[in-house]
Amino acid sequence: MKNSENKINFLASLALPTDIESFIKASEFKKTPSVRKNKKEEFFCVCPECSELPIVAVMKAEDKGFYVLTPIVASHVSLKGEWNPYQLFLCKSLTGGYFVFPVKVSDGNRTLDKWSASIYEIITENRNRWMRVISVLDDGKYTMKFAEDTLEMPEWPEAPEEIISEAVEAHLISNLDHPYLKTLRGKA
Repeated sequence: MKNSENKINFLASLALPTDIESFIKASEFKKTPSVRKNKKEEFFCVCPECSELPIVAVMKAEDKGFYVLTPIVASHVSLKGEWNPYQLFLCKSLTGGYFVFPVKVSDGNRTLDKWSASIYEIITENRNRWMRVISVLDDGKYTMKFAEDTLEMPEWPEAPEEIISEAVEAHLISNLDHPYLKTLRGKA
Protein backbone atom coordinates (compact mmCIF):
# COMPACT_ATOMS: atom_id res chain seq x y z
CA MET A 1 0.00 0.00 0.00
CA LYS A 2 2.78 2.44 0.97
CA ASN A 3 4.66 1.87 -2.32
CA SER A 4 1.50 2.45 -4.34
CA GLU A 5 0.78 5.65 -2.40
CA ASN A 6 4.36 6.90 -3.03
CA LYS A 7 3.93 6.36 -6.78
CA ILE A 8 0.64 8.26 -6.79
CA ASN A 9 2.23 11.13 -4.83
CA PHE A 10 5.18 11.12 -7.20
CA LEU A 11 2.89 11.39 -10.24
CA ALA A 12 0.86 14.12 -8.55
CA SER A 13 4.06 16.10 -7.95
CA LEU A 14 4.65 16.16 -11.73
CA ALA A 15 1.25 17.64 -12.57
CA LEU A 16 1.29 21.04 -14.24
CA PRO A 17 -0.98 23.82 -13.02
CA THR A 18 -4.36 24.05 -14.75
CA ASP A 19 -3.37 27.31 -16.51
CA ILE A 20 -0.56 25.78 -18.57
CA GLU A 21 -0.14 28.76 -20.90
CA SER A 22 0.58 31.17 -18.02
CA PHE A 23 2.91 28.62 -16.46
CA ILE A 24 4.92 28.37 -19.71
CA LYS A 25 5.11 32.17 -20.12
CA ALA A 26 6.26 32.61 -16.52
CA SER A 27 8.90 29.90 -16.86
CA GLU A 28 10.40 31.59 -19.95
CA PHE A 29 11.58 34.45 -17.75
CA LYS A 30 13.13 32.07 -15.19
CA LYS A 31 15.57 30.32 -17.54
CA THR A 32 19.11 31.68 -17.50
CA PRO A 33 19.77 32.71 -21.09
CA SER A 34 23.05 31.88 -22.75
CA VAL A 35 25.54 34.31 -24.26
CA ARG A 36 25.87 33.15 -27.85
CA LYS A 37 25.40 33.91 -31.51
CA ASN A 38 22.31 32.71 -33.31
CA LYS A 39 22.16 29.21 -34.75
CA LYS A 40 22.21 28.93 -38.53
CA GLU A 41 18.59 27.78 -38.87
CA GLU A 42 17.23 29.91 -36.02
CA PHE A 43 14.82 32.80 -36.46
CA PHE A 44 15.17 35.37 -33.72
CA CYS A 45 14.11 38.87 -32.77
CA VAL A 46 16.22 41.61 -31.12
CA CYS A 47 14.73 43.52 -28.19
CA PRO A 48 14.09 47.13 -29.26
CA GLU A 49 14.53 48.40 -25.69
CA CYS A 50 18.20 47.40 -25.34
CA SER A 51 20.00 50.11 -27.26
CA GLU A 52 22.00 51.86 -24.54
CA LEU A 53 23.83 48.95 -22.95
CA PRO A 54 27.53 49.43 -22.16
CA ILE A 55 30.31 48.06 -24.32
CA VAL A 56 31.97 45.14 -22.50
CA ALA A 57 35.15 43.08 -22.86
CA VAL A 58 34.33 39.67 -24.32
CA MET A 59 36.56 36.67 -24.87
CA LYS A 60 35.45 34.03 -27.35
CA ALA A 61 36.23 30.51 -26.15
CA GLU A 62 36.45 27.65 -28.66
CA ASP A 63 34.09 25.17 -27.00
CA LYS A 64 32.53 27.28 -24.27
CA GLY A 65 30.95 30.16 -26.20
CA PHE A 66 31.65 33.62 -24.85
CA TYR A 67 32.98 34.99 -21.57
CA VAL A 68 32.50 38.55 -20.33
CA LEU A 69 35.48 40.01 -18.47
CA THR A 70 35.41 42.62 -15.75
CA PRO A 71 37.49 45.72 -16.66
CA ILE A 72 40.13 44.79 -14.06
CA VAL A 73 40.60 41.32 -15.58
CA ALA A 74 40.55 42.71 -19.14
CA SER A 75 43.30 45.21 -18.25
CA HIS A 76 45.68 42.46 -17.11
CA VAL A 77 48.74 42.44 -19.35
CA SER A 78 48.68 38.66 -19.89
CA LEU A 79 45.27 38.99 -21.61
CA LYS A 80 46.28 41.68 -24.13
CA GLY A 81 44.90 40.64 -27.51
CA GLU A 82 42.72 37.87 -26.02
CA TRP A 83 39.47 39.88 -25.86
CA ASN A 84 37.53 42.42 -27.93
CA PRO A 85 34.90 45.07 -27.17
CA TYR A 86 31.34 43.85 -27.73
CA GLN A 87 27.82 45.25 -27.51
CA LEU A 88 25.27 42.86 -25.95
CA PHE A 89 21.74 42.47 -27.34
CA LEU A 90 18.84 40.60 -25.80
CA CYS A 91 17.21 38.30 -28.37
CA LYS A 92 14.38 35.84 -28.37
CA SER A 93 14.39 32.73 -30.50
CA LEU A 94 11.28 31.74 -32.40
CA THR A 95 11.42 28.51 -30.38
CA GLY A 96 10.84 30.63 -27.28
CA GLY A 97 14.10 31.02 -25.42
CA TYR A 98 16.02 34.19 -24.68
CA PHE A 99 19.71 34.58 -25.44
CA VAL A 100 22.23 37.40 -25.29
CA PHE A 101 23.93 38.05 -28.64
CA PRO A 102 27.42 39.58 -28.32
CA VAL A 103 28.33 41.73 -31.34
CA LYS A 104 31.89 42.96 -31.82
CA VAL A 105 32.30 46.73 -32.07
CA SER A 106 35.24 48.91 -33.04
CA ASP A 107 37.85 49.60 -30.39
CA GLY A 108 38.46 53.03 -31.92
CA ASN A 109 41.92 52.13 -33.23
CA ARG A 110 40.93 50.06 -36.23
CA THR A 111 37.93 49.47 -38.43
CA LEU A 112 35.77 46.42 -38.02
CA ASP A 113 36.17 43.48 -40.36
CA LYS A 114 33.30 42.90 -42.83
CA TRP A 115 31.84 40.05 -40.74
CA SER A 116 31.58 42.15 -37.58
CA ALA A 117 30.40 45.29 -39.38
CA SER A 118 27.66 43.41 -41.24
CA ILE A 119 26.28 41.66 -38.15
CA TYR A 120 26.30 44.92 -36.19
CA GLU A 121 24.34 46.65 -38.95
CA ILE A 122 21.84 43.77 -39.20
CA ILE A 123 21.22 43.65 -35.44
CA THR A 124 20.95 47.40 -34.89
CA GLU A 125 18.78 48.18 -37.93
CA ASN A 126 16.31 45.29 -37.67
CA ARG A 127 15.12 45.22 -34.10
CA ASN A 128 11.79 43.64 -33.34
CA ARG A 129 11.68 41.73 -36.64
CA TRP A 130 11.92 37.96 -36.96
CA MET A 131 15.08 37.20 -38.90
CA ARG A 132 17.69 34.58 -39.55
CA VAL A 133 21.35 35.54 -40.02
CA ILE A 134 23.30 33.73 -42.73
CA SER A 135 27.01 33.66 -43.61
CA VAL A 136 27.81 34.65 -47.19
CA LEU A 137 31.26 33.13 -47.52
CA ASP A 138 31.94 34.53 -51.01
CA ASP A 139 31.34 38.10 -49.75
CA GLY A 140 32.95 37.57 -46.33
CA LYS A 141 29.96 38.99 -44.47
CA TYR A 142 26.56 38.20 -43.00
CA THR A 143 23.14 38.80 -44.48
CA MET A 144 19.68 38.14 -43.10
CA LYS A 145 16.39 36.69 -44.18
CA PHE A 146 13.14 37.82 -42.68
CA ALA A 147 10.44 35.33 -41.78
CA GLU A 148 8.05 34.91 -44.71
CA ASP A 149 4.97 34.63 -42.52
CA THR A 150 3.68 37.45 -40.38
CA LEU A 151 4.63 36.21 -36.93
CA GLU A 152 3.45 37.56 -33.62
CA MET A 153 6.05 39.81 -32.03
CA PRO A 154 7.58 38.53 -28.82
CA GLU A 155 6.52 39.76 -25.45
CA TRP A 156 9.57 41.47 -23.96
CA PRO A 157 10.19 41.61 -20.21
CA GLU A 158 9.67 44.94 -18.44
CA ALA A 159 13.33 45.00 -17.37
CA PRO A 160 15.40 43.35 -20.13
CA GLU A 161 18.59 44.43 -18.34
CA GLU A 162 17.80 41.90 -15.61
CA ILE A 163 17.83 39.02 -18.09
CA ILE A 164 21.03 40.29 -19.71
CA SER A 165 22.67 40.67 -16.29
CA GLU A 166 21.69 37.13 -15.35
CA ALA A 167 23.19 35.76 -18.57
CA VAL A 168 26.39 37.78 -18.11
CA GLU A 169 26.79 36.64 -14.50
CA ALA A 170 26.70 33.02 -15.70
CA HIS A 171 29.50 33.79 -18.21
CA LEU A 172 31.54 36.28 -16.17
CA ILE A 173 35.26 36.11 -15.50
CA SER A 174 35.93 38.33 -12.52
CA ASN A 175 39.41 37.17 -11.47
CA LEU A 176 42.56 35.65 -12.93
CA ASP A 177 41.95 32.35 -11.13
CA HIS A 178 39.06 31.48 -13.45
CA PRO A 179 39.63 27.97 -14.90
CA TYR A 180 39.48 29.18 -18.52
CA LEU A 181 42.12 31.87 -17.90
CA LYS A 182 44.33 29.34 -16.15
CA THR A 183 44.09 27.12 -19.22
CA LEU A 184 45.11 30.03 -21.48
CA ARG A 185 48.10 30.80 -19.28
CA GLY A 186 49.17 27.15 -18.99
CA LYS A 187 48.49 26.98 -15.25
CA ALA A 188 47.08 23.99 -13.41
